Amino acid sequence: MHNRVVLEEADTERIASQTSPLVRFDPPIPLVSLIHVYLYCDIKSALAARDECAAICNINTIPRNLKEGRFGAVGQIYFEMNMGPANFLITDEDWIKGWSTYIHHY
Repeated sequence: MHNRVVLEEADTERIASQTSPLVRFDPPIPLVSLIHVYLYCDIKSALAARDECAAICNINTIPRNLKEGRFGAVGQIYFEMNMGPANFLITDEDWIKGWSTYIHHY
């Protein structure tokens, strides 16, 4: 699989180790082009953090189409992240920069 479709395993593990309890990726190391991303906050807070992080690093990792807790989970929201043509053009370094900014600031 092309390295831009999936983050390197070491980078994914590094991000995942820093995410608890803010973010969870399912599966933790993507093997396909679609993953679920879980954020442990409300939609309003996630969108505010998204905009603030974008102002800091000029990268948006969180879309606007967030959904309330999956399977009745309280206190979490989620979205599906698809590595389609637009996301495929984003470098691994930029994905890591965007998520690291979110994690370190929120």
